[in-house]
Amino acid sequence: MVVGVTGEAPEAVEAYVKAHGVRHPIAVGFKSDYAVGGIPHAFLIDQDGKIAWRGHPATLDERRLAPLLVGARPANVRAGLEDVHSLRFEGKFGEAYELAARMIEHDQLSEAAVLQAKQWNVAAEHFVATALEQADAAERSGDVYLTWCKLDPVVRGYVGVPGSEPAEERLRALLADKRNEQEIDAGKRFAAAERLEAALDYDAAIDAYDELGKRFGRTRAGKDAKRRHQELVKAGMLGYRADCTYCRAGEKACPTHRRKK
Repeated sequence: MVVGVTGEAPEAVEAYVKAHGVRHPIAVGFKSDYAVGGIPHAFLIDQDGKIAWRGHPATLDERRLAPLLVGARPANVRAGLEDVHSLRFEGKFGEAYELAARMIEHDQLSEAAVLQAKQWNVAAEHFVATALEQADAAERSGDVYLTWCKLDPVVRGYVGVPGSEPAEERLRALLADKRNEQEIDAGKRFAAAERLEAALDYDAAIDAYDELGKRFGRTRAGKDAKRRHQELVKAGMLGYRADCTYCRAGEKACPTHRRKK
């Protein structure tokens, strides 16, 4: 279960929840164990209620998460849908869709479970339809990497969901063109650099953008990397320390940590 935590007044939280349609629970107030120095800040709580990990959410990866989910019980899965949930958790949304549809057809679920299964299947159909629409838009704009980003998840996890049929053929055609391989590779590297930047590891991000721009300068991602590298250097982010109060306050490397390329 995901729980939001805030120090805002309950009245402000209630207004925000209504205005933005927030569906996950939000707790108000902080214990000393949950004090944070920057936002966003995430905590991973194990089954014993102990803090297993804390930090910027962009740095939480599957290696930390997976061991803590062994034996975990879903917080909001209706009885009878455990196998469907397991497939969804494994990223096998197409298989989950087909299993849920069979269970509904054979009247194997309670009314509440049928409702949840239908909601899951509608969400899967929406994901596929949206992904293919976005792939169309990306293809029209000539963005090979974004086209791949939209088609690949459908092929890997949503085959079997109505509307997913064209994705496999389109992805095969995209990858058959050797000129697209470099665009996709460069796009992956740019996304990795963006994750470093989101985790406030600016030095590593600047180095990654620099290398990408030099190696893949003719690609769309390579050109974007050159621009982003220049922007971060110009903004004084070289030497930024996420654990430094002065760096965080100034939103750039402080005089103590600032360095030149």
